[in-house]
This record gives sequence, structure tokens and C-alpha cells, in this order.
Amino acid sequence: MADGRSHFDDVVRRRIAIERYSNEQIRASLKFLKRVERDLITRLIQLRTEATTVTGRIRLASQERLLESIRSVYADAYGQLGERIRAGMENLAGVEAGRAVATLSSAAKSAGLTFTTNQLTATAAFEIAASRPMQGALLKDWLSDLEPQHRRRVEQALRISFAEGESLETAVNRLRTVAKMNERGMQALIRTSNAHIASSVDEATYQANADIIEGVEWLSVLDSRTTDVCRARDGKKWPVGEGPRPPAHIGCRSTTIAVLIGQESPARETYPEWLKRQPKPVQDDILGPTRGQLFRDGAMSVDRFVDMKGKTLTLQELGYVSSDPLFRNFVAQMRTPGAAKAAQFFKKTPQETAGIAQSLLGDAGILLKEEGRQSGALLSLRMDGSASRASFSVVGDGFLMEREFRRQGGKLVVDNKLLSLHPSLQGKGYGTSILRAQVAEYKRLGVSRMNVTANMDVGGYHWAKMGYAAKSLDGFRASVLQVADAKVSSGILSAADRALISGTLNAGGNTRKLPAAVAKLVNAEGKQIGKEALLGSYWEGYLDLTDADALAFFEKMASATR
Repeated sequence: MADGRSHFDDVVRRRIAIERYSNEQIRASLKFLKRVERDLITRLIQLRTEATTVTGRIRLASQERLLESIRSVYADAYGQLGERIRAGMENLAGVEAGRAVATLSSAAKSAGLTFTTNQLTATAAFEIAASRPMQGALLKDWLSDLEPQHRRRVEQALRISFAEGESLETAVNRLRTVAKMNERGMQALIRTSNAHIASSVDEATYQANADIIEGVEWLSVLDSRTTDVCRARDGKKWPVGEGPRPPAHIGCRSTTIAVLIGQESPARETYPEWLKRQPKPVQDDILGPTRGQLFRDGAMSVDRFVDMKGKTLTLQELGYVSSDPLFRNFVAQMRTPGAAKAAQFFKKTPQETAGIAQSLLGDAGILLKEEGRQSGALLSLRMDGSASRASFSVVGDGFLMEREFRRQGGKLVVDNKLLSLHPSLQGKGYGTSILRAQVAEYKRLGVSRMNVTANMDVGGYHWAKMGYAAKSLDGFRASVLQVADAKVSSGILSAADRALISGTLNAGGNTRKLPAAVAKLVNAEGKQIGKEALLGSYWEGYLDLTDADALAFFEKMASATR
């Protein structure tokens, strides 16, 4: 029986080549995004110099001109960037089509099998990849969403800056923070798309030669960054055209290898074999203490920790309950040097600190199980910090969350920087479920205040409805009236509606409850005019976790939203 070692080596070399190609694409794209960032900052500086009022604020008309110019910049720049990324993907598809045929041909020759498949053209190879969904959406949808998603973040940042009357330095720093977020999203898209293209080309090659292929084996990278789902699938075999294929998640590094008839699988360590050789601290860091002990005792194999769809099962679902709640649900996902810094802030171990991030998701993983998503697992968790702050960036299947803890005036506060759900998961109560879990965790940790920023879509209305107070009442009033004026001009609201909204904004009384009062405004016809004025508004707010009345109102609204 032929040895598959050389075949295995060819597949690994191909995967390394794809990573290098992705790195080249990312470097070129980052230069492109940096030019866009510099252009935006230059425009902002020029505007602050030429179009400010005597109070130092930028005139509303000038704000709108800047935002309009940004839309033009993004439409042109991302049109070019999208074309470059797509061209790079088509080029990769053609190269991978040749490599897939060459790799399989060499392996077939070694096994004494006949191989007659013609190589796919670059166009045909890319069309195959483009027609196969990646993480629930087609490549064209991922590419077309890039520009509006990145632009909305920049517009949101600028509108908040305008409403709050921030200094030029603060406004520029806000823009740069958003730019970094956009860069990370672009990098993840390129890496995952390239892995998807290579996997799609491989699958087409397998199907064209199913008569000489016994099965398709999953190959995972063996290190501590490997996710639960890829750990469980490593070394598994499925028939051609059946079973899962990479990428299993955003940033997936796994690949597959064809096991030919008459050819032995290469003698290599699978992930479970590799993990079994590791010392106890490494096993516990990867699996968590409870799962690590189950693994060492032989009570459960690695593949038992996930279900058929690749979702990480909780200890409760496995039939085991950890004595320490910080370790439930794949809590030992911290792999970066920033773990020690974040742990320093909380005065806990890196694993316990990672457990805090997982606790912030609450039962969202269980709720999302019906969606077929791997939400119980943290697909990526980055932590950083210092003695005065700690930040989390959590990526899961269908969601992205960013939080920062810091001390202010001797009190612990948290900034809810971002919670983004895939469109297919929105409007189903998952965001509210996560938010309720976070409030409970914040109270347990002794957080006194939770800060939020209204986004360009529904955030302005959502946070107001939930009872959050505005940090700056002047900024809140200005933003809401700006939206109301725009909707009066477009006919969505009437002048009478605008007057009612203005009267509520300036009525005085309990200022903490002002956003909620606006949120529930209706006119004589029963139209939700407060909601209309808040949708698209831009303001920064907070929830005082030491205020019993504010918490009671929040819980009431959260329960009603479920």
C-alpha cells in the first residue's frame, strides 16, 4: 500500500503558500486603507480650521458636507479596493486549481492510479467558490457589505464627535480607533475568503475524481489557537461530497486531504494525539480545567466536546457542572500576551479573566443553537490591558463584541464599545439576552457604570428605550432634533411632530429619564414619532448600576423585549 507522506507534505505546503499570499494581499490592502484614513483626517482638520463657529463647534451645514464627501471617498476607494480583492481572489482560484490537480496527480501516480482530470480555468474555479456560501453568505455579499459597513462606522464616529463638541485631537483619535476596527475586519475577510476558495477548488477536484478517492480527511493546525470545532474534526474522514469542509469559522486555518484508494493515511499526529502529549497546564489552558480532567481521565474524547454542527457543548449539556462558574463554556481561550495585562487589572488568572469575557455572553450560545451557529464557542478572544484598564474583543459565529473596563474616580466602569450581530440574527432578542447577562456580570464584578454609544442604525432608539441616560444633554438634544428636522424635510414627520419632540426635550424634570421619555413619544394618530427621531441619532449614554430605579426600568424593558 502506498505511503501518503509526500501527498501530505504537498497539501501542507499549499496551505502555507495560501497564508503567504493572504499576507501579501493584506499588506497591499492596509496601505490602501491607510491612505483613506489620512484623507479623512486631512478633511477633518481642514474643516475644523475653516468652518467652526465662535464656540468652536463645526457648523451643521459643514458637517453634512464633510459626511457627503466621505461617502464619495468611500464609494470610490472601496470600489477600487473591492476590485483589487476580487482580482486577487480570482488569481488565487486559478493558481489553486493548478495546484489541486498537480497535488492529486502526483499522489495518484504514487498510488498507481489513473488520473485524467483537466485543470479548471481561473474563471471556472472562482465561480465554483463564489456559488458556495461562506459562513452563511456568498463572497459577493461579503465584498459588497465591506464599504457600507466601514463607512457607517466612520460616519457614526464623526457624528458623535460633532454632537459632543470634541477637540480635534479627540476626534482624530476616535477616527483612528474606527480605522483599526475596519482593518481587522478586512484582514479576517481576506484570510477566510482565501481559505474558502482553496477549499471549494479542492472539493470540485475531489468530486471530479471520486472514483479514485476513498474519502476526504480534515487537517487542523496543531497549536493552542485551534478552535473546539477544528480540534474535534481533525483526522476525521468523510466520503466525497459529504460532511463539513473548511473554513469552519472566520479565520479558520484548517484544510483537507484526499485519501486515495490503496493509499495509507500519512503517519502523523492528530490533534487529540498531539494534545495527549502536552503537559497538564497546556491541556487545561486549551480545554479548561474541567474538560482537561475529563480528557486525561479518558472520560471524554476531544470530539465529544462539540455537537454535530461543531457547536461547543456546555458542561451542563455534557452532563458535568464545574464547581467554578468562571470556567464554563470554553473559558480558556486567551492566547495573547495581553492576557497577563488584563489579568493584572482584574487581579485574577488569565483563565479566570477569559471566563469573564465568556460570562458576558450569557446564554446567547444556547439561544443561538437553533440557528445552527457555533455560538457556544469563542472562535477568537483577544485581551489586553494594564494596571488601569482591560479590554476584550470576542468573535463568535455570527457576532462581534468589544468591551473595555477601566477605573474612573476610584470606581470601576465599562465601555460597551461594540456588539454586532449578523443580519440573520437581528431582531430575535439575542442582543438583549447578551445585554442582560452583561449587566448581571458587571454587577457581580462591582461595575458602577456602563457606557454605550448609539450607532447609525437602531442604537439611538434602543438605548433610549432601555432607560440609558445621556452623558451630554445638549449633545443628545442636538442630535435628536437634527434627525427630526431631516425627517420633517423628507415628510416622515410633521412640523407638529417636531414641536412635540422639541417640547419633550426641553421640558425639564428628571434628566436621566429624558431619552426614555422621547422613545415612548407618540402623536395623536398613534405614530411613534419619538422612535423616528431617535433612529439614526448619535449620542453617548450610560446606565448607572448603583441606581435601583434605573436597573428596575432596564430589567422591565429587557424582559419585555425577549
